[in-house]
Amino acid sequence: MPIQASDYERPLSFSFGEGVEILSADISKAIPKSLNPSITIEKSRVVFVPILLNSKDQIQISLLLAKYQGVVEPDVRITGITDVKEHYYGPISNIDDKYWLRRSTSITTWMVIFWILFRFPINPTPFFHENLLITFFLAFLTAIILDWIIESAILFTRLLLSGNKFVWK
Repeated sequence: MPIQASDYERPLSFSFGEGVEILSADISKAIPKSLNPSITIEKSRVVFVPILLNSKDQIQISLLLAKYQGVVEPDVRITGITDVKEHYYGPISNIDDKYWLRRSTSITTWMVIFWILFRFPINPTPFFHENLLITFFLAFLTAIILDWIIESAILFTRLLLSGNKFVWK
């Protein structure tokens, strides 16, 4: 659903709370490249000049703020749009319905691999070979630790590559 420049009753703006100074505000990226967004600075808020926005259009801004306290409040009034909400693309929002199924499958797979390695090593030791419970526990613990390391690396990478984004609702 495209948003025409004439659909704006009140332009899109972001306020950053009382006492915040906006030292600089620039458009750092616009998709498609033919999109020519512009912004203005009014006290402690950034205001977008109304333009045509299509469903896949994206605008990224770079801000330098002083005395910032973590407040970001979007404000807009557009025909057909009821609200603008912040959506965080970090680790928590990336957990979907099948997240725990993937995690348990991953842990189970690693556990089987380590069970085999501990149970049938190249140079067998009687301790691991004879104590099934200890072998199972070591395989399980190693699988949990390895899965945690891999999952943490994946989530940390997602966190670095993404940030807070606002979406139309």
